[in-house]
Amino acid sequence: MERFVAVVPNTIHVHEKAAGESIRVALATVRSLRLHSVDHPQLTALESVLNDFRRMVPVAGEVDWFYELTQLIATIRKGRDTEARAKAEALLAAMNPAQPEYPQVLRMMAELCVSVRDWRGAREILMRFMEAAQSGLLRRFDIAMLVRNLGFGCMAAMADQETPAFECFDAVIRIAEIADRDRVVIQAGDRDVISVLRALHAYLNTDKAACATWLNHAHPNEVDAVEHTGLINFVHRLLRNWCAKKATRSQSSTLIPPADVVDDTFGASPVPVPDTVFAIDEKSVHDNLLKFGAESAPGRAIASVQVTRAAGRPPRDPMEIAVETCLAMQILGLPTQMAMIGLQFLRDSAGIKIDDPERLILDNPTNAHAWRLPHHVAWVTSSGHLVDPVFPQLYAVRAVATVQSSLRHPVVAPFSTTSHFPVVRGHGLVAGYVHLGTYDVHDIAEALPPDRRAACETNALFVAFQAMFTLAATGDRFISMIEAAHPELDGLIIRPRQLIDLGEALSPDNG
Repeated sequence: MERFVAVVPNTIHVHEKAAGESIRVALATVRSLRLHSVDHPQLTALESVLNDFRRMVPVAGEVDWFYELTQLIATIRKGRDTEARAKAEALLAAMNPAQPEYPQVLRMMAELCVSVRDWRGAREILMRFMEAAQSGLLRRFDIAMLVRNLGFGCMAAMADQETPAFECFDAVIRIAEIADRDRVVIQAGDRDVISVLRALHAYLNTDKAACATWLNHAHPNEVDAVEHTGLINFVHRLLRNWCAKKATRSQSSTLIPPADVVDDTFGASPVPVPDTVFAIDEKSVHDNLLKFGAESAPGRAIASVQVTRAAGRPPRDPMEIAVETCLAMQILGLPTQMAMIGLQFLRDSAGIKIDDPERLILDNPTNAHAWRLPHHVAWVTSSGHLVDPVFPQLYAVRAVATVQSSLRHPVVAPFSTTSHFPVVRGHGLVAGYVHLGTYDVHDIAEALPPDRRAACETNALFVAFQAMFTLAATGDRFISMIEAAHPELDGLIIRPRQLIDLGEALSPDNG
């Protein structure tokens, strides 16, 4: 670059237009290095000299689009998405589509649309990119950045249950497929990241063979070499767990169809019971993880994510939630089965008899609050815990949780053997879990309609994905304790120091 600067004065008089274009490209290169935090003592001096040359040469002195691009990125980094979007719209209106910076501005515009959940705007831009890709007008750099960055943004939105994000993600992958069809050579690193995104797309289509194939094309070391992509290797691990060969199914009893479920609450609630699930705050989730220890932490994180995802919505089918929870635990790599339960609720009082969980209501008829049969929970067999995110969503519990916020949290209780019947007691309510049978989750799932079963499969990955962030907030020391208690999670939980990088990965300007 220094040698280039040395010959510029002589070349200006030979071919001013070529010199001007060379100055523009050189200046964009230096700014790009600085934008990506490359540290070199000469960069500032080079940028200053090249700026002087740009002002000297009329051709190079036209609108500096790369400078405008860096200003757009600076606005995004300050979190001013609305202002950034307006700036991007103005740039696109003024730029020639043939300008090399044009696809980058258009891509950032699409990322901003995803960030503010303007799915119509995002789809329109993606259609423009798809047409350009089909016409062979997109550079491989632009294809790689588009698929990588939009794939990240859609993945985060899909985890937040944004339904239109799935359609946009599908369009992003179609662009990758076009590039593959046209044999566009994507550099290592970006190619590996895109392979994981395509594996995720196969997962969403429940195509295990295709998912495994794409995962085999992705090399974690290459992914690590790409800026702001650490998140991808965590998704890679989760998808690997899903693709792993299923364990031999346990022998199960005859399933009781959902239509035969008994769910009765006795007596009227003294206060109105909301039609939607209560929310739980992040601090109380964090405190409960630390309070109850590392062994129950993965199940508690999964269950808390389930309650958080349900908050403000009408309760879902309890069996769906239980199936989804069990699948999410398995995606984390933890051996988990489904347990069928007889669930009894009592209003707590002095002198109540809880010695025999099977007879809670029979022994305390005047305290009877509700009972549910059958009830399904996830049973983490490796640690011996039942995981029940359905508990706070039941009408009988919501009726009490209106005044007792602690009952808005899921139940995670020791359940070491099928002869051990947990009793959960606190804040005016006693709940007894009586084991009725153990099943493979896929046997239980077959009782669901096909579309609901597919939804459970889809949601399970994102529940596990969000649980990693929930566990990450507990800190390095506690994470190490979790990994010691659950070797299957070693290296899978996101460490706090990685959260900054992952946050930047989901920012619209990360390329």
